[in-house]
Parts: sequence; C-alpha cells; structure tokens
Amino acid sequence: MRNTFAILLLLLSLTLYNCSVTKGIENKTVKNAISLQEDVINNPFFKKILLELEVTNDIDWSEGRTSFIKEDLNDYQSNTHWLIDKYETKGGYDKNAVFLWRKFNPWSSTTAVTTKCVEKTKLNKWKLKRDKYSILNTLIHERVHSFCQVHPNGKQTRVANVCDASYVAGDLAEILILNKMGVKERKMNKPICPALKKKIDEYNLIMIK
Repeated sequence: MRNTFAILLLLLSLTLYNCSVTKGIENKTVKNAISLQEDVINNPFFKKILLELEVTNDIDWSEGRTSFIKEDLNDYQSNTHWLIDKYETKGGYDKNAVFLWRKFNPWSSTTAVTTKCVEKTKLNKWKLKRDKYSILNTLIHERVHSFCQVHPNGKQTRVANVCDASYVAGDLAEILILNKMGVKERKMNKPICPALKKKIDEYNLIMIK
C-alpha cells in the first residue's frame, strides 16, 4: 500500500512539474522568435499582402470571428486595416508576455493557447521541437487573438480556419522572415490559404514544397 501511494505521489509530482509555466525567454529558440516579430511587422510586404488579400475577400472574417473586438470596426476602412493598425500600434508580444507550459496530452496538436483580449500567450512545450521561424508564425498568429479575434465555436483546427486572419498573418510572417534570411524553399507540413500561396508565388518570396 505504501509503495503504491509513493508511486502515485511521484507521478503526481512529475505531472505538476511538467505542467508548470515558465518564461518563454528561458528557451533560446523562443527568445529568438520573439525578437523577430518586429522585423516582420515592419516589413512592407506584411501590410501590402494582407491588404491585397482583403481587397479580394480572401481573408475569412465570418462566423463571429470579430464578435469580441472592442474597437468599432466601422471606424476602419476594412477589418484588415484594423488588424494592421493593431500590429503597428501594439507591436508583437513583449518578451515577458510569452510563457511556456506543457499540455497534459503530449499528442495534442495545440501549439499555443491565448485567452482572447489578453496580452500574453502560452506555448506548448511539447510543440517546441521546431525552428524559430515556425515559432514566430505561432506568435504572430496568437497575437491576433490577443487583439480579441477568435475562431468560431467548434472550429479550432487549422483546416477549418486556413484563411482566417490569424493563420494568414502567421504564415505570411514565417514566409517573409525566411525570405529575408535568404532561404529559397520551405516545406510546409500544414495547409496554407490558397490565396496567400498565390501571393507568395506572385512576389517570388519563397518556394513552398
């Protein structure tokens, strides 16, 4: 009985330890990704391509995605103009606003969690075995949720939101920083908005495999 209790106590301790929240800057790759945010936001192509996709109605703002946004969107030329204004005035995440935590289920596809309208995000430690460019993608994506944009109820996957503003912005950020670093091609192991893919090809930014 004592042995069983000791084992259970040990398992509980390990679980609590693994689920503990730590600072993002304690991870070198995450720290580097955080530092890349402003490079992307200030890249002229970031604004240019997002606005071009807005003109052709290729960014999905439907199904309540804007329901929690605090600003009056009627004050902006378009929803994407609002988004760019938020990026330009608030910037990316502050280095002290990014945290790491380990989701209990190691097989979960969740890369990060951001409570809508909250100025911090948590990256899933199980999903950090990737480069700084991919993590930058996640940060730029999650930043949109910190601006109060949400995914529709019951539709939380990338496939269901492939042309959602958060995914488009994140994917575009990853491509732009790779282009700046001189990377010629990138294998994207995830679906990408077809309209964004066309823009990437149009401006010859990078070859997506």
